[in-house]
Amino acid sequence: MWKIDELGLACWVFGESICSFDLRGGDSNLSFRPRQTSGATASDQTDHLGLSIASIDGQSLPSAAEQFICENRLSVNYPQGEQSYAIRLSIEPIANAVGYLVFEVTVSIQTDLLDSHPMVDLVASGDRVISYSLDSEVDNWRANLGPKEAGVDPLNLLELGEGSAAILLGQHDAPTTKNMSKSDCLQLRLFGDFLEKGVIRTARPWVIVSLEDKPIGRESLDSLYRELEKRPLPLAT
Repeated sequence: MWKIDELGLACWVFGESICSFDLRGGDSNLSFRPRQTSGATASDQTDHLGLSIASIDGQSLPSAAEQFICENRLSVNYPQGEQSYAIRLSIEPIANAVGYLVFEVTVSIQTDLLDSHPMVDLVASGDRVISYSLDSEVDNWRANLGPKEAGVDPLNLLELGEGSAAILLGQHDAPTTKNMSKSDCLQLRLFGDFLEKGVIRTARPWVIVSLEDKPIGRESLDSLYRELEKRPLPLAT
């Protein structure tokens, strides 16, 4: 269940696992950090795993102005204000895998400015970054619209000690995402294309965090991906 402290500060509690969120924005990145509260030796490792949604080029993110919960989905709105773009963010925990925390993150971006290229980065630091393609092809009409070198692999794993986390990008997001990762930092840039004034662009990455003392295997990531890809887009963020 969700527990709300104040605007932009929340946590998701599920059994012995808890994930803390700082979604206030402004001068701070939007971040969340999972951990186990008791009982599992992996807690010392997963406590240091964290993911951020970060602005680029030294810009500040818009600040949270409204939040609400609908069933299990937490939504936060960030109006454009003095910044160059507005954000709508929603996070839904998905309990469809034993041994993992699974979150569906839907982020939309919009600007009222002309000739603008707003974008954000998904960032997580650890020991080693590994990216995988799918074990078998998925029909993806959008992947054929750009050059073959465009886009990123859909399965992106970050290892830290004996803990691990992954960011999975659906077939409509992977071809339009830029990989800025280093060997020890997973960094995926969303919305790299030119954005017309008034147009809303949406991405839906999935964040997977292992609660076990071993990295998430490629077969598990592939299986999770194919199940998550069947989920319909939310009607609204």
